[in-house]
Amino acid sequence: MRHVDDNPALLSANNLTLIDRVTLARATVGSPKDKLVASAEHRWGPWSGRVAASRYGSFVIRQSNAANDQTFGAAWLLDVSAGWEQGAWQVSAGVDNLTDRYPDRVIAANAIGGILAYNQFSPFGFNGRQYYAKVGYRW
Repeated sequence: MRHVDDNPALLSANNLTLIDRVTLARATVGSPKDKLVASAEHRWGPWSGRVAASRYGSFVIRQSNAANDQTFGAAWLLDVSAGWEQGAWQVSAGVDNLTDRYPDRVIAANAIGGILAYNQFSPFGFNGRQYYAKVGYRW
């Protein structure tokens, strides 16, 4: 976005704003400008393995008070999985975010009474390491 028209006079007269700095930032700087994913997968007979490294670039979250704006740094995540397939059966298990990477913590002014330690707009969530297992049957 290169230009946003001024707020309509009727809204301004009633102390309302159509598009404020927070809304504008969500569309322009509120998500990483870059994401890099490098992955490899290999099969050994019925077995398979996969590893993926992802890098999310930095992003900015603006607040209504500019003093509380915060820039969140870039982050690397590593995912691994292994699987087995025989006939109609498939089994796989893996770990997302193997290194248990969390986003940067929000500053105290944005933590809403200390309840929200991480920003809700983090591109990779704020749950840390996650394990999974899947079993499938095709017919």
